[in-house]
Amino acid sequence: MTVSQTSLQTFTQIQPDIAGNQLIVYNAVVRNPGACNKEIAEYLRWPINSVTPRTLELRQKEYIRITGTKKLGKRTVHCMEAVV
Repeated sequence: MTVSQTSLQTFTQIQPDIAGNQLIVYNAVVRNPGACNKEIAEYLRWPINSVTPRTLELRQKEYIRITGTKKLGKRTVHCMEAVV
């Protein structure tokens, strides 16, 4: 299977449960495994305060998970990846 085929399968599996901005953020996490909220915000060109609540919602629904931490400047941030 190609990446686009698996992405399409994943999209159709989760579409009923997440939509709108959650789906956009989920796809950004899929394309950027190990990214933190700031990196996802930069990737989407969104303000961080639009990304952080969506990643929290996706973590609560168990579509993404924290895989570890890394240093970003002076801060230690959580790295995330898609579960599905």
